[in-house]
Formats: sequence, structure tokens, C-alpha cells
Amino acid sequence: MINNRDGRFITELDQYLFGQGTHYDIFKKLGAHIMEVNGVKGVYFAVWAPNAAYVSVVGDFNQWNGYEGIMTRLEPLGIFETFLPNVKLGDLYKFQITTKTGEVLYKADPFANYAEMRPGTASRVTDITKYKWGDKTWLNKRKKFDAKKSPMSVYEVHPGSWKKHPSREGNEEGFYNYKELAHSLAEYVTEMGYTHVELMGIAEHPFDGSWGYQVTGYFAPTSRYGTPQDFMYFVDYMHKHNIGVILDWVPAHFPRDAHGLANFDGTPVFEYADPRKGEHPDWGTKIFDFSKNEVRNFLIVNASHIVSSVPPRFLKGLGEFGADELLGAQVLRMIEQVAGAAPFEHRAVLHHGGLLGNAPRHLRRMHRHDDGAVLFEVEHHIFHLHARHAVEQAGGFVHQQQARPQRQRARNAHQLRLRTV
Repeated sequence: MINNRDGRFITELDQYLFGQGTHYDIFKKLGAHIMEVNGVKGVYFAVWAPNAAYVSVVGDFNQWNGYEGIMTRLEPLGIFETFLPNVKLGDLYKFQITTKTGEVLYKADPFANYAEMRPGTASRVTDITKYKWGDKTWLNKRKKFDAKKSPMSVYEVHPGSWKKHPSREGNEEGFYNYKELAHSLAEYVTEMGYTHVELMGIAEHPFDGSWGYQVTGYFAPTSRYGTPQDFMYFVDYMHKHNIGVILDWVPAHFPRDAHGLANFDGTPVFEYADPRKGEHPDWGTKIFDFSKNEVRNFLIVNASHIVSSVPPRFLKGLGEFGADELLGAQVLRMIEQVAGAAPFEHRAVLHHGGLLGNAPRHLRRMHRHDDGAVLFEVEHHIFHLHARHAVEQAGGFVHQQQARPQRQRARNAHQLRLRTV
């Protein structure tokens, strides 16, 4: 619970740092935050929608009526904010965005830590700051880990299919929840001699068939298997049993789902406006615009959330979830947009549009800011020399390569990986 006496939350300094791409506490300002203003308890909401005409918060608390949750626009960045009393933990909400053409959009919160169970698409108010961690011993051990010398044996797991209960009402898919998964998985990997578990596609995503690699909730562990606090328990339990946790991360592209990041305020906010750079030619997804400081800031902070540093924990967001490694799927799309497989005009835009310059800068900042962690990339295919050079420009990487036949190149282009230990 934050106590804010004057009701001001987003400051000029906040906007300056976010505009520069260096606000590493922006997760504390954007999103939904339980707080108290002048003795009144409620939730503070803030969202970046630079080209929106109007924005409101709608949810259970106002019968999804946008006239009762109108937000104030702050210049110069176009951040909208409001404080709403009587909003409580667990309430569902979205941002109702009116575009400059009069279209009304309903968007999930990009910084939400909890999402409604699919097929629902709303965000859910939560507070993840209360969890009491018990993994100090593990974190002290991790400080001494040498990624270049220490052995690692990784067991890769898709939580939704590794083990299942018989189908029953309320859990037709038979999912294990995070706590059940922790107990069963820790026992298995310990018996088999693994040092780490890697969870596939754990961030919130709308489509099961994507296996979690088309993300709409970058700061929220999927609600398919429980609450954010349940996921924190999973990581904590693994650490207590001397098992590291790797989370797959998708920092390059995102789906077009109406409630997600695509055309967030009616215009390309998170993605490139030019479809030759902003659209994935194979999957029809959107590609992050790394030329925008705010977008790079969003991803840097997201990476820091996923990989928490040693105590005191660096962030209160997904970093509070305490993962040990960051494994990035689709990172090559940050560096070489088309992996040499798209028409010439895509490759031309790649070079002249500056993507090869912006992505390494993004990776360098992420590496420098990740207090003590080691980044390394694993490359599962052959890719162009200039893309390799761009990776090396980012600096601080432990490099491994697994050569594969040239014919597998296009199919495996999404498997360039970043890890932090």
C-alpha cells in the first residue's frame, strides 16, 4: 500500500526518464497500484497511450462505464492517469481508449501482473509485494555462479502438458497449478540430476496453441496455473531445493489480438509503423519498434522483472518472481528482422531503417542493468555475418552455437536465445 498525500504520482522526472528510455522503475508508475490518497484507499492507474484522444478505466467497479473512470492526460508523452477509490484486489479492468478517429478500443494493461483466465482478456488488480521469500541461500550461491565454467543441465517443461489431472469441472484441461507443479517437478529433476528447469512460454498469452510465444501480458505469469503469488511460490520452492529457474522470453514480436499491444491507441505505439519492419512476414505478428525509447524501456524493465537480482531484490514486479535466467525466443528478430528469407525490400529497410543499430543498443542496456547476471545466447541455426556482429556489439554474452543444416535455417530462425544466470 502506497501512501500518497498530494495525489500526484507521475512526475516531470518520470516522464523525462521514460522518454529517454532509462526509467528502470517505470513499473512502479505505469499499470495499476493499490494506494492511499489523502486517507482514501483505492487504486492508481496509469497508461502510455500517446496518440489517444481520451482514455478511461473500466471494470467491475464502475460497471465498465467509461464515463466514470476518465483519466487525465499528461504532457509531453501522452501518459494518462487517474486514482479510483473503492477498487479492490481481484477486480477486473481494462483501459477504454478513444482514438482520434472516434474508434473505441478496450485494452488490457501492458504492465499488469495478473490477467483474467482465458478466454477472458481483462487485467486483474493484484499486489505482489507481500510475498515473503525464503531463497536467500540460493541467491547467495547464485552470485558465485560462473556461466563459463559451471555445469548446467536443463530440463525444459511446458507446464500445461508435462503432467495433468483427470478432467473435472473448473479444470477441464487438467492443469497442475503452480504449487502442485513445484512439488512434483522438483522431485523429478532432483532425482534425474538436473540443475535447472526451463518453463516454456510462461507470460500471459491468449492462445494455447502458441505455447506461450505470442504474449499479451509481458509482466504477468499466465493465470492458467494460478495466481502471481502461486508462481512466486513455485520459484521459491525450486530455489529451496537447489534448482534454478529459466523463463522463456519473447522480446521481438507480439500478436495482433484486439486487447493486446497491437495498435494500442489506434496507432502503432509498440510496433513499427512501416509494415515492412513492423509485421512478421511468416506469422503475421507485430514487431517491437526498437527505435522508440519508451518501447526499449518497456522491454528492459520487463527483462529485469523476469530476472531478479540478488537481495535486496531489484524490482517489485515480475522480478519479484525471482527467476534465475532469461531465455529469449525470437531475439534474432531484434537483430536481423528477416534472417535473409524475406523479399529484398524487407532487408533494405532492415539496414537503412536502423534496426541493426537499435537492437544491440537495447541488449547492451539490458545487460548493463541486470545487476550481476550473465547474459548468453545460444544460436540454433546459421545466420548472416552482420547479424552475428550485431549480437557481439551488444557485449557481455557467453556464446554457444549448435550448427544445423542450411535447409533448417528458416524453420529455426526464431530460436536464437538469450540467457542470464
